[in-house]
Amino acid sequence: MKLKFPYFPLITLFMIVLFLTPAMGLFQEFFNKDKNNLTAQTLQYQLLNNWEYHWGDSEDGTTPEFGWKSAKSLINPPKRNKRTILWLRNKMVYKEALNDPAILIDGKGALLTFEMFIKDQRVYKFGKLDSSGKGNFSGLSSHLIPIDTDFQGQTLSFRIFSDYSNIGVRGKVFLGSKSDLIQKTIKKDIHSFVIGLFMIFIGIMDLIVYKKNVQTIGSVSMF
Repeated sequence: MKLKFPYFPLITLFMIVLFLTPAMGLFQEFFNKDKNNLTAQTLQYQLLNNWEYHWGDSEDGTTPEFGWKSAKSLINPPKRNKRTILWLRNKMVYKEALNDPAILIDGKGALLTFEMFIKDQRVYKFGKLDSSGKGNFSGLSSHLIPIDTDFQGQTLSFRIFSDYSNIGVRGKVFLGSKSDLIQKTIKKDIHSFVIGLFMIFIGIMDLIVYKKNVQTIGSVSMF
């Protein structure tokens, strides 16, 4: 029996939108490039250099003052020796004032749980950390963290817990305008979002066709 599939035009339309979306984004970016000098490149700054790391907490539980070393990478600094607490820090310097400053850790996130401090004040926490500094894996995601406008020259610190083989910040760390960092995240993840919608669409269509076929030819036993 030949089965009819009336949803082919819808899938064709969806595929056209899927492939046109990136092209439309490039088209818009090309024509707006000279229209506005405040581009994403000028409103965000990757904190790439001058990071330092410190293994373990200080005795009084505050941000460690001594024993910091230069960090070539934010993931798995040397001489861990099975320790589960890692501190990372950097001084925030930006070439101009921002009305809505924020810190962005992109999609690779941090392993496993972490707290973020400016000076010695905690401004963000991801995952559960008990009084002894232990926590559980809470997933990998991007983090957009608003900060005060008087951030210039202040020290940004991460206190990270991991009892896995990897520890640290896997994603890139950006300082910039909150609205611009949101735009950056959307542009970066738009393809994954569209593909996800497409897979959901295919799943719904598959269920509809399956239900229609079952009503037409009856259920099929797997055993």
